[in-house]
Amino acid sequence: MKIVVIGAANIDITATTTAVFLPQDSNPAHIYTAFGGVGRNMAHNLCLLGAEVSFLTIFADDVFADTLRKDCIRLGMDISLSSTQPDSRSNYYLCINDKEGEMQAAAADTELLDNLTPKWLEQRIRSINQADAVLADCNLSEQSLMYLAKNTTVPLFVDVTSVAKAKKLLPVVEQHLTSHLHLKLNRLEAQRLSGVSTVDEHIRWFLQQGVQSVYITMGADGAIGADNKQVVRLANPKVDRVVNTTGAGDAFTAAVAFGWLKGLSLRQVVEIGLIAATQTIETRMTVNEQLKI
Repeated sequence: MKIVVIGAANIDITATTTAVFLPQDSNPAHIYTAFGGVGRNMAHNLCLLGAEVSFLTIFADDVFADTLRKDCIRLGMDISLSSTQPDSRSNYYLCINDKEGEMQAAAADTELLDNLTPKWLEQRIRSINQADAVLADCNLSEQSLMYLAKNTTVPLFVDVTSVAKAKKLLPVVEQHLTSHLHLKLNRLEAQRLSGVSTVDEHIRWFLQQGVQSVYITMGADGAIGADNKQVVRLANPKVDRVVNTTGAGDAFTAAVAFGWLKGLSLRQVVEIGLIAATQTIETRMTVNEQLKI
């Protein structure tokens, strides 16, 4: 199974408070740094699941990017189609969790990825379309997402990434460039894109736009998967302890794409997505190196 992943590679800084989180104050915390980014995390998870992964991103030319690049290679990713942007600094993601591991605030600086343009993609589209599927995140520009929707000839899975970035995908959906599109969102992202209120209305709207399958994660309430044949609602697996919720959605998307390509049923696809997400939140890192589904 060959999968192309296109998206962000970041330096993650995660702080988890050791006491009750107090906004607008200095909180005692454990602070960790790690490699992250939605695209990179999805690629990492797919490598752990045994897929052949080609990761396309823009690397900076600073010392952090050198280490990040080497780590991608160590994990088994093919990064030969990625490039380095001269005189640039790495992307950063900063997250503050409460002592239960739930995110209270976050900030993302992914301007480097603005250099991943439609022209950049055009130079690589033949290689991209040789994969069994493409995964992308909404850190890409609206124009680049539109290019992928128009020019990929294999299944395209998109992680909507955040409420603020969801609007980038709206032209793709409204123009019905959806015959090969599979979407993963949370409830707020689904509401932002669809403009309707309830989860059932979200699902109906996406399917009416021609989206092939849609997966909506709902935090403690589990997840829903839907296609033109059925809707599946599943609760979360049992969680021993929530340590860090960052990266859970990335693991879910990676596992969903992997399961879909394996030909699993919709129920099985949602189930392994939830298993991957659950295993991720039980570790302080954004990817669980012991991932098993």
